[in-house]
Amino acid sequence: MILVFEPLHAARTPRHIRRGDPETYQLALIGGSPMVTRQHDNEAEIPTGNLVFFDTSHPLNTLVPDERGQGRVTLLRIPRSALPLPSGRVDRVLARRLAPDGVTGQVLCQYLTTVRNRAADLRTDECHRLGTIAVDLADAFLAEHSDTRHL
Repeated sequence: MILVFEPLHAARTPRHIRRGDPETYQLALIGGSPMVTRQHDNEAEIPTGNLVFFDTSHPLNTLVPDERGQGRVTLLRIPRSALPLPSGRVDRVLARRLAPDGVTGQVLCQYLTTVRNRAADLRTDECHRLGTIAVDLADAFLAEHSDTRHL
């Protein structure tokens, strides 16, 4: 999914979570303006071309302050039950700048960009298989970044 928006401040509060939590993770590839984000005691500025990871079960605060351009995010939603990474390791990478410097990060970004750009050409039967691949790539990327040597 791609989201395009003007500069904004958005928050997901405990009240929002109580009203409805889809129990998903969201991995966002940042395009356009950079983003400032805070979740689970982590806070970071996420420059264009980097990724950030969120959990819909935790409060979230996000700011896209750059008035010179639009925010643009390619978003991968992952059901909590689909990500094999333990929650303790997941919490380490919430709202942190996740640079796609390694091979896995580069492959993940290229994959997300290709699927986003070709979404109109996808057949229904392809979507499930490609989603499985996306989750596997995201899991490998997040496992690498949740290693305490990378924090």
